[in-house]
Amino acid sequence: MGKDEVVLYLRDFKCFSGLHRIELKKLNILYGKNTSGKSALIDSLIILRQMSESYLSNSSFKGPYRDFGSLRNLTFGQDLEK
Repeated sequence: MGKDEVVLYLRDFKCFSGLHRIELKKLNILYGKNTSGKSALIDSLIILRQMSESYLSNSSFKGPYRDFGSLRNLTFGQDLEK
């Protein structure tokens, strides 16, 4: 992994079932079929930013950039046991 690379791990987030390792570099192009996870990847980055800026509480995923609703909306298959 180079100095200009970031690794993001997603587990059971939206359409990502199980653990996924995603390498991000200075420039990333997202392409693929509908419902393949492009928006989910972007949403994960927005949530990280909102969390790092302390906009999220334990019960709310609403922040200045996006309102994600509840934890159920963010969990693969809306299964809170995961």
